[in-house]
Amino acid sequence: MQGARVHLSRYEGGGKSPLREGATDATGTVVFAGLPEGIVSVEITKGSETVAAMSRHTLLTLLREGGIQDVEFRFPSGIPVTGVVTHARGGAVADLFVRSHARDAFGLVFLLARTDAAGRYRIDLPPGEHQMLVQGRGIECVRQWRVEVPEGASEVRKDFVVGVLSLRVRVRHRETGAPIRAAECLLEGPWKGNEAEFKHMLSTDENGEISKEDRPAGRYSLTVRKPGFGMVLAEVEITDDGPPAEVEVTLAPLVDVTLEVVGPDGRPCAGPVVVGWSARGPQGLVGTGGGEYFCDEDGRTRMERAAGPGEWHLSVLARGVGRGSLEVTVSSSPEENRFRVQLAKE
Repeated sequence: MQGARVHLSRYEGGGKSPLREGATDATGTVVFAGLPEGIVSVEITKGSETVAAMSRHTLLTLLREGGIQDVEFRFPSGIPVTGVVTHARGGAVADLFVRSHARDAFGLVFLLARTDAAGRYRIDLPPGEHQMLVQGRGIECVRQWRVEVPEGASEVRKDFVVGVLSLRVRVRHRETGAPIRAAECLLEGPWKGNEAEFKHMLSTDENGEISKEDRPAGRYSLTVRKPGFGMVLAEVEITDDGPPAEVEVTLAPLVDVTLEVVGPDGRPCAGPVVVGWSARGPQGLVGTGGGEYFCDEDGRTRMERAAGPGEWHLSVLARGVGRGSLEVTVSSSPEENRFRVQLAKE
């Protein structure tokens, strides 16, 4: 790309100040010699548009001693990729950035193009497979599209549709069926091993619903909480081309639970005990609460509004006596929620 302006800025003391500026020649190359040591960001403009940038996460580090002194930053020339960005609810979308990235010798370079009033864009990409996404004000698009640019192609066409519904969650009262507003919904995913790529904390609206658009495909976990109700864990699968994932969650009011604690010798364990409640989710046990309770001479304690109906894992500790755990099924009837655990010596 000839005639592009390359702007170097230097980070010092938490701020950014201009360092050097130059224009690419007929080969798309600009050379900066004798740069001082430090951390430098790179931005490339063509006319009034920003067409490429190095993010702060992949800043170019210049080391004067034993490092780089003369830097050649070559703008990746390539094949035009053109298309139109439209919204799922209709109409072209202007002033969005269509972004891809390429890697040169110094780090990750983001290539950008802005959509015009008709939603059209053009971005020049080198041959190969590219990950592209669309970003801009009012568009929370984190989904990426794979675009293949064949060697020798004269042009590649790729249209994008944003605002596509990926997930809808409805939260209802288990007994009345009424929608529950202001329920906290933690959406984590897509999971890659034991790491979630994104985490979103959402709150249900007056209809007891949340929705998310343009989510990457993959496996997600959903944790739903509301004071006074038992927590619910769910697993969600979002696909690229299929219908949106629909999740129905019912929350039940917390109920009382009676626990009988027996020591390692089989005798009732009177006195204070610490009880922890956990639910088993897609990524293992998730702690939901608990506290310290006092067992009577028969080793029994009644835990008021301890948990909601469902499957739970209890851990019990009596200091100086022992600890134990058990799996329980809590029902909506407090009279049925009577459990016994025997501790083992620590």
